[in-house]
Amino acid sequence: MTDPQNHEYTVSLFPTQSQIHALNALSNHAHRIESAALQQAQLNMVSSLAALLGGPDHALRGDEAEVQALLALPTMAAVPLGLIRQAVTGRRARIKRGDLAAPVQPVAVAGEGLIVPATANGLTLDGVPGVISVGIDHLPLWAAQVWRHAAGGAKPTLDSRLGTASVTGWTYVERGTYAGTPGWTADLAFHWDTYPTWQLLRDGDDLGDEPWRRGVRHLMV
Repeated sequence: MTDPQNHEYTVSLFPTQSQIHALNALSNHAHRIESAALQQAQLNMVSSLAALLGGPDHALRGDEAEVQALLALPTMAAVPLGLIRQAVTGRRARIKRGDLAAPVQPVAVAGEGLIVPATANGLTLDGVPGVISVGIDHLPLWAAQVWRHAAGGAKPTLDSRLGTASVTGWTYVERGTYAGTPGWTADLAFHWDTYPTWQLLRDGDDLGDEPWRRGVRHLMV
């Protein structure tokens, strides 16, 4: 995330076995796309990503043209747009920076527009059945209030300006550890123009006693 007013936090995710199966399937799709993007670069762009994945070739090589062609493949029919776009643009950006390493499985399930707050402690993720339990208690207090409001709960009370805050649909889901406990994690992003990201770091209240820090400390407990 690059917008200075997007605030990103990592939380625990608690998928069921059927949801884990779906997450693994999405990860495999992302891995195939990233592998095709690397192969395409090694072949000097002579084939489209769709052709490299068993579909028809096309002349355009721009990111969005490649994304739309991938969406048309029967094997990608159930794959979320946000995941396809992230796999294409993310891998191509790394290739431009000189990263030609093969993608290592499992690839994170990541992209814009993938999640929606469903309950006070759950989210829906495009391509995964049901509501996935999420560790909202791991969020700073302000973000937890915004999440619950987005899921249909009460309005945030910590700060009147929180009425302009929102949960974005962006996420980054992977197997990992949270506070030393192995499992699944999800990065969640919140948009709030009142503060730049560096002022709402998860542990920012421990970094000093400047007036602005004192002003936001109550938001971060």
